[in-house]
Amino acid sequence: NDLIECWLVRDWHACEGFIWKADLPPTTRRKMLIQLFRKAALRFPDEVLSRLRELIQTGALAQNALNSDLGGQRSPRLLYYGCNEITRNLARGWARQNDVEALNKIQTLPLKWQPDAFEAFSDSFTTSKAGLAMLDFIVAYDARRQPTEAEKKEISQGLKWWNWEVARLVIQRLAYLEPREAEAWLEAD
Repeated sequence: NDLIECWLVRDWHACEGFIWKADLPPTTRRKMLIQLFRKAALRFPDEVLSRLRELIQTGALAQNALNSDLGGQRSPRLLYYGCNEITRNLARGWARQNDVEALNKIQTLPLKWQPDAFEAFSDSFTTSKAGLAMLDFIVAYDARRQPTEAEKKEISQGLKWWNWEVARLVIQRLAYLEPREAEAWLEAD
């Protein structure tokens, strides 16, 4: 972990190349790659996302590896456990750069990756404009998402309970940043 932390500051691409080429047990390689992408996503989110998409296209990374629910993926060649932290750090990295623009980037993620990004962003935004945009985004996400059969049983009216939980976190943070805007959003929506 210390090696990865130091190396990625100088050249995370070279660090990744070393991890793939080194004579390592698959479990160690997987853990090192996850750690590298997690740390690099905070500093270079666009580059990391581009690289992850390349790995998915070549089959080195499972399409669902960055989802919270992995459905039993356990191939040692594929990254799986802990990958949702990469998605969370992508959102945090984008928020560090520009929290309003970060929401647009979260929308480019596959729908199944977005919940982790929502959750990470909910405690990372720094402006009321981003908080209000996040609340509107959660409502829009909820409206277009196709629920599973199990979720259909949980859904009452409006946002699914998980989305309300994230919205609650955003409202709390927004209330800290700008109480009147948080109150106005709650009254309107």
